[in-house]
Amino acid sequence: MENDILDSLNDLGYEGPLQDEVAFAKALDGGPKSLEYTKLVHILAEELKKLCNLEETVNMMNNQDDSSSFLLELSSFLKELGCPYKKLVTGHMSSRLQNKEDKILLLDYLVSELMAARMVNVDCPKEKGSGMEIVMQESPTAKDLKDILITLKFNKPPPNITPEILFSKLEAKLKDTIQKEGEQLVGKPLYNKALSEKDWKNLETAFTEMYDEYRLRREMLITRLECTIQSFEVSTYLEVLSCIIINETFLQQK
Repeated sequence: MENDILDSLNDLGYEGPLQDEVAFAKALDGGPKSLEYTKLVHILAEELKKLCNLEETVNMMNNQDDSSSFLLELSSFLKELGCPYKKLVTGHMSSRLQNKEDKILLLDYLVSELMAARMVNVDCPKEKGSGMEIVMQESPTAKDLKDILITLKFNKPPPNITPEILFSKLEAKLKDTIQKEGEQLVGKPLYNKALSEKDWKNLETAFTEMYDEYRLRREMLITRLECTIQSFEVSTYLEVLSCIIINETFLQQK
């Protein structure tokens, strides 16, 4: 159970000292008397408060003498959150979170609620105008990377993954895919030798010349198209004008 909570905390992006199993076990032993344990509860409760629009707050302890205040605030918070575990919200304050099972139960409940709150917040975002809206624009590089991950059927990476780990997994996946599908998937490279600095300069020069020629041809084709369209417009105008002249001439003769 303890390992499951550590894994869940890692998935949530927790980067505190309790990532270490020894430190986590020590914090569990201390429970409401442990500053690290109560700090972890505070972190989880604080995000839940924002996501669920709660009023109650669980503050961090400055010393072990604040454990009574911590338990009182925690009780009010859990009641507002709708905690179904009676032993976490009822009974005398001094008898709560006194055994390891209850301490683990509290963390498991808060972690589960936070995961659910995040998913609800993503699937059902708040209506516009209810607060400040942050719009993140996706760069072309990020979009290309996302398309690669989707094509290779990667699961959504956790928010705390490092670029080194992501690209190492991506490289391994690419090698495995190419090995399974064979050379027909991507084909053989036309050129696989290393280029010197002089080669790169020559390549850049050739690219510039080809691009300029392409731009010139493109502008010429667009100009010819515009001239063709204008000729049709002039032709139509002349036809209308000739009809008007003929009608006026006919009326004058009458």
